[in-house]
Amino acid sequence: ANYGLVLRVPTEGTTTNYWVYTTAEETIEFNSPPKLAITYTTPPTLGPLSVSPSAGTQTSSLTPSLKTQLNDADGGVLTGEFQVEHDPAFPAQGTGLIWSGSATGVQTGTNASVTVPGSTLTDGWKLRWRARAYDGTTYSAWSGWQSLAVDATAPAAPTITCVSYPSGVWSAKQPSPVGCTVDTTSADGVEYAWDLDDPAATESKPTTGGNAQTITIDPANGWHTLYVKARDGAGNSSAATTYSVGVGVGDIAKPRNEDRTQAAVTLSSRAEPGRTGVRYEYRADVSATGTWTTIPTAHVAVPGSGTPISSWPQTRANTSQPFADLTWDVAATMTAASRGDGPLQLRACFTTGTVENCSDPVTITLEATAFGASYATAQLGPGTVSLLTGDFSVNATDVNAFGLSVGRGHTTLAPPAATGAAGVFGPGWTASFPAGSSSVSGMTFEDHSAQGYVVFTGADGSQLNYAVQASGTYVGVSDTSDGSTVVRDSATQFTHTDAEGVKTIFTFANSKWGVSSIDEPGNENTTTYTRDAQGRVTRVLAPVPSGVTCTTLVAGCRTLDITYATTTTATGTGSGWGDYAGLAKSISYTAYDPATTAMKTKIEPAEPIDKDLYELAP
Repeated sequence: ANYGLVLRVPTEGTTTNYWVYTTAEETIEFNSPPKLAITYTTPPTLGPLSVSPSAGTQTSSLTPSLKTQLNDADGGVLTGEFQVEHDPAFPAQGTGLIWSGSATGVQTGTNASVTVPGSTLTDGWKLRWRARAYDGTTYSAWSGWQSLAVDATAPAAPTITCVSYPSGVWSAKQPSPVGCTVDTTSADGVEYAWDLDDPAATESKPTTGGNAQTITIDPANGWHTLYVKARDGAGNSSAATTYSVGVGVGDIAKPRNEDRTQAAVTLSSRAEPGRTGVRYEYRADVSATGTWTTIPTAHVAVPGSGTPISSWPQTRANTSQPFADLTWDVAATMTAASRGDGPLQLRACFTTGTVENCSDPVTITLEATAFGASYATAQLGPGTVSLLTGDFSVNATDVNAFGLSVGRGHTTLAPPAATGAAGVFGPGWTASFPAGSSSVSGMTFEDHSAQGYVVFTGADGSQLNYAVQASGTYVGVSDTSDGSTVVRDSATQFTHTDAEGVKTIFTFANSKWGVSSIDEPGNENTTTYTRDAQGRVTRVLAPVPSGVTCTTLVAGCRTLDITYATTTTATGTGSGWGDYAGLAKSISYTAYDPATTAMKTKIEPAEPIDKDLYELAP
């Protein structure tokens, strides 16, 4: 009803003799075509509703945030209105509206959010809430009521009972996993979060009504701590209950597994009360067949003393406490054993006076240079200094083209006596030939597989150590634990594979190890190296397109070629820079030149070695 169109004089007080109503076609005499103006609005709408923090229909906060998305086909800025009231199903807690609030200036399609003020809600209340949108003219309908229970009280910390491993004492290793009972007195418990030796407690065991549950553990030999928390339905966590047990006869507390040292480590161990003495052994051969050797007493001292201990075993008077700390000069022991840097194993052997048993081993790494990703270093002039050892590293890139490089590095603490491919820039300098995405192609490779490990050393002195596993695969130790592996393909070949699948192959020829190829994931992604009879790199060939052969360089071939001097022309004086027999003379790069439609070579002379030492050596 009351719909239609009315034509009338705007006001009866005018003195005009007549009114003229024209059609839309009349545009000459009066030029005032009629028009109809209509103003309309579309009611706004709501999107999803949510509470933060929340777990289902529960919140652990007394000041939760209420949110909903506001939408309006007309666009513009909106207002979100919210109401919170008592749940009518729980009249004993109160009735009616508790609080209302609004969020203004909300762009359409985004969330309106309000936070319930402090001192408004009470822990344990059962609530319901709703929201609506307003565009300045029209309201949306209210949303349906949303249930919300307030639970801001954490459950009681759980108890832990492990019959097979009593708390606080050493027990024999069980042959199979054992169960431990966890329980909380809080009836709203829905989960036990737990972990062995990890305070984060990332494992989960569901429960109902806080009932007791059984979790299964299988600790290795050593001292362990079980962490358990109770959680309720609102997401509240109790304080962690800790339960510490010793498994076996004892373990090494210091150093920790995969620790590194530049020279010395602290030796510390703990054992069951019946063990009154300790002796430490090391294994330079980290393979399963390696022989354990007692650490020489000459290399062990009481911290701060400097005087070697007189004999093994070292004893303790208070058997409820760990054995006293000792300092072991690892570098001295490895030197005496004709061993350089790399991984080694350590174990403690505990005695009752008549019976001796040894702990499980820990693996540590000797890295004298202290250069690498996680070592403390600082820039100093043209190079980098290790803040642990004082070693100074200088590096330079001679040529970089097509993802192929030739460079060199020098360290001062123990300048490398590099030979073969690594020594082509003279004494004290280590050459590198990195290419593509390989992280090790610019490093020298050392095969210590007879002792259960292999080492990659960069021109800057950084090291990557890999220890053999029962499977025969070598995995990274300490910083090198990044998912990369090394496989011994044969007596003359090793393959390094990084976490991205890039394979770098090292082969043994002319009494030296060197990179022979790099194979990156995908097709046409293989970089190859050519070496001379002395093991020096003479050519690095970038990946070649399918169907192209580079025996003779043609379009699609890209190379770096290194030429070596056959005679010495350098005099060793400032005016006598020149070549040195056997060292790099020049580096050239060759590729197809579209401008000339032919292969083109550019030659870069290698900087004379005595000039480089003068300019770069610290």
